[in-house]
Formats: sequence, C-alpha cells, structure tokens
Amino acid sequence: MKRIYVFSIISLLIVILLSACSSKVADPIILPMTDDVTSITVVSGDTTATSIDKEWLGEVMPILMDMTATSKVSVNDFPSVDDYITINLNCSDDTVKTIFFYKERGKEYVEQPYQGIYEPAPTLGIKITELLNSLDKHE
Repeated sequence: MKRIYVFSIISLLIVILLSACSSKVADPIILPMTDDVTSITVVSGDTTATSIDKEWLGEVMPILMDMTATSKVSVNDFPSVDDYITINLNCSDDTVKTIFFYKERGKEYVEQPYQGIYEPAPTLGIKITELLNSLDKHE
C-alpha cells in the first residue's frame, strides 16, 4: 500500500512539472481595425499586388483577426524561412502594419515580427493567390 502511495505522489509531481514547462502560446496578433485599412499590398518575390476593393478587404481582415496562436516564437524582423509573402496593411492614417505569410512542412503560417506566429484559415492562402493572379487579368 505504501508503494502505491509513493507512486501516486511521484506521478502527481511529474504531471505538475510537465504542465509548468508547457510552451507559451503567442500573444494575440496586433492589427488595425478593419475600417482603418484602406488597402492591402501583397509582395511575393518580384510581384506586388494591391487591393483597394472593400469587398476583398472585408473577406481578408476577418481571416487575419481570427487566427490560431501557436507556441512558435517570432524573434526576427522577418520569418526565418526562405520563401515568404509580405502582407502590408495600409491604413487611413498612413501607417503600415506588416505581417508575413509562409508555408512550412505543409502548414500555413502568418508571422508578426516579435509578436507571434499564427495559423490562419486555409482561405487566406486562396485570397492571397487570388490577388496575385488578378495581375494577369489587368496586363
């Protein structure tokens, strides 16, 4: 009986220690209010596309506002992956909020420098591709 008691205490201590060492989830992303965003510029390599379409902005902003925080940490001005897309949220007060979109090991992420790394809904990648592909229609 004494062994069971000691085993239970040790198990409880291990659980407490493991839960205390759990990873911290990223802080909430800091974005401007949707009404303050006048346009979104997406830069992928040498390609730059900007949308001022209120309907498109109204579809993208809720995706950005509703991302899942990860335990990954953002410690640089830019993502530490080779291939990423820059997203500039251009505001009515002439400020620009920059975030980055990239894929790593089959998952999509949005990174806000020094704030956190987030998992967006899959539709974000679709909306970015839609904007970049819209350039082909205008040329």
